[in-house]
Amino acid sequence: MATIHATAVVDAEASLADDVSIGPFCVVGGAVSLGPGTRLESHVVVDGDTTVGGGCHIFPFASIGLRPQDLKYAGEASRLIIGDGNTIREHVTMNPGTEGGGRSEEHTSELQSRRNLLCRLLLEKKNDIIRLHADVIPAFSRYFIYFSS
Repeated sequence: MATIHATAVVDAEASLADDVSIGPFCVVGGAVSLGPGTRLESHVVVDGDTTVGGGCHIFPFASIGLRPQDLKYAGEASRLIIGDGNTIREHVTMNPGTEGGGRSEEHTSELQSRRNLLCRLLLEKKNDIIRLHADVIPAFSRYFIYFSS
């Protein structure tokens, strides 16, 4: 049976594997599916049409699967799929795809298993606006990110 902290709010319609662990002050929506061995630390929100694979570890204050931030989003059905074995660190926001981006044929964003890909994040500062870019790169490549002001 899933381990759910007393302060967590989990919709009765959510699909939880038997060995899922949900920490304090987490919120899990009704259209969410959490795979076996997935662990949510405290203060994680997972909502929308979102599937999180098995063996994932999501750290505090992550916001997963909420309404897309794309300004072209017009309320169309969209979903987020996260594969097995991914680690999602503190304060990460992951939104589903939209008609204007993502996997447009299904309006789906997909993060595959760590065995298949890694994600490289780059920060770009122009005119005092910081933008975050993500590129999918083959596994077993090593990249380092340096931050400077």
